[in-house]
Amino acid sequence: MATFVAFLMFLSSPLFAQTLPNVLGDPYYGTAELGNSASSVSQDILAGGSFDLSEMNGDYEGFISSVPDLQLTYEASNSELNFTVEVEDGADDPVILIFSPSGEFHFNDDGDENGYNSEITIENPESGNYAVWVGNYDAEDFISTTLVISEINRYGNSENTGLISNASFDELDISEDPYYGDVTLESGFMPDPYVKTITAGGSVDLSQYGYSGYTAAKPDIDFYFTPSSNANETLTISVNSETDTILLINDPEGTWYFSDDSNGVNPAITFQDPKDGLYSIFVGTFDSENAEAELVISEL
Repeated sequence: MATFVAFLMFLSSPLFAQTLPNVLGDPYYGTAELGNSASSVSQDILAGGSFDLSEMNGDYEGFISSVPDLQLTYEASNSELNFTVEVEDGADDPVILIFSPSGEFHFNDDGDENGYNSEITIENPESGNYAVWVGNYDAEDFISTTLVISEINRYGNSENTGLISNASFDELDISEDPYYGDVTLESGFMPDPYVKTITAGGSVDLSQYGYSGYTAAKPDIDFYFTPSSNANETLTISVNSETDTILLINDPEGTWYFSDDSNGVNPAITFQDPKDGLYSIFVGTFDSENAEAELVISEL
């Protein structure tokens, strides 16, 4: 709140009163929250407006509304914060502008190497309110877009996320039929993220193997994934829950991965250049009691 009060004083100065959009205006598409139990949000936005971005910064181009399209309230973890704008028509060219809690503007046009989609990743995001505008590079009309905001967890960034290649979980049987069936996705799947509601936990105490938490003896989900040929592809599997959860995955090469507390009390594992095949997924709880949870699979 202090940041926005300070910016209100900033806006009142004669130098900038006519050259900046109103970060305090009521957002057209309301508010959203990210962090804790949610690791991604999306919003369809009709992008464009009459405010010429070149008037606030000579390096900016495009047209936005005078008030934000969306206000994000974010609770920071050890993740990066990613804002991506996707378009329905490949010929449309969106831009994105973000005002962060520290009072800094971020702008991007054509962040997608394969098209006009815009993207901003904030490596060390702060907790607080982010004002977000999605605009049109051309002034002529509005364009249909989807704003996707997500947390990115890079493998190895968290001390509680890791590779356990030599582990032998003899009480877990990945050959058993999973409790919640099979999920089959190909690179570029929509909607992204894929979300499945499950009950996390079980009777197998992972402390006997040197790890925290309790899982079932058989997988919760058998996830079959077909990657693209893109060398920079990533695949993130995470859990959202109000309870402290853990995540254990056996990948197509038979390697085990474990995560606890990557996003607050929620786990996440990101695979760089994911392999083609079966990912056996176990979603557990830190304590012995079961809990409702969402399993989230995303390429964002």
